[in-house]
Amino acid sequence: MSARHEQLYPDLSLSSHSHLDSVGNLQKYSGKIVRALTLKASAVTNVLQTQVQVCEAFNPHTNPPPGTILQYVAIWDTGATNTVITSKVVNELGLKPSGKITVQGVGASGTPAQHVCDTYLVNILLPNQVGFFGVRVSENSISGCDVLIGMDLITRGDFAITNHNSRTTFTFRVPPCDEIDFVQEVDEYNRLNAPGVQQPNPDQKRQLRNKRKATRRKTR
Repeated sequence: MSARHEQLYPDLSLSSHSHLDSVGNLQKYSGKIVRALTLKASAVTNVLQTQVQVCEAFNPHTNPPPGTILQYVAIWDTGATNTVITSKVVNELGLKPSGKITVQGVGASGTPAQHVCDTYLVNILLPNQVGFFGVRVSENSISGCDVLIGMDLITRGDFAITNHNSRTTFTFRVPPCDEIDFVQEVDEYNRLNAPGVQQPNPDQKRQLRNKRKATRRKTR
C-alpha cells in the first residue's frame, strides 16, 4: 500500500473487526470487495459522528489524488436526503460548483421554505477504507459539523445501530450484504423456547441457520 493511499484512508481508531459466529456467515462476502467501519460509544448517544476526508472528485483507479485532501467532522443523518458540506469545506478545498439544487427546509416561522444551493462533486473517504467517489453534495450551513452524511450514501450499504448495555454501537458496510430482521429473529426464539418445545440439538441448529441463509439469498 502506497503512502498516498494511506493518507486517503487513515486509521481513525474506530473498530474495524468483524464478529462472525460461524464460518458460514462468511458466504455473504463471497465474490465481493467489502469495507466496513464500526463506532463504539461509551454511553448511549443521539449523534453519530465520524471523521472524514474530503477532496475534489477524481477516479482513484486512473488518476492521482488532487493536491488538497482535508479532514473534517461528519454527522450521519438518516433524516437528510442528500449529503451536505459547509462553505468552509468549499473554500478550503477551492471547489468549483457543478450545478444547483433546490433544497426543502423550514423557515424561521416554522413554515416550509425553499432555497437554491450550489452543488459540487467530491470524494468522501471514511475510516477503514470506506470511500465514495464522485458524490454530488450541496452547500449549506450545518450545526456541529462540516459534513452531513445523508441517505444518498447510507443507502449504498448496510447500516445498523444498537444500544446494548447502555452503549451505542454504530456499524456500516458497503456494498449491502445481508438483511437484518429483528421480528424474524424474535419470533424464531419465541417459537423454539415456548413451553413444551423440545430444544434442537447442534445439528438441528446448524440446519436452521443454513435454511435461514438460503431463504435470505432467494429473496435478494
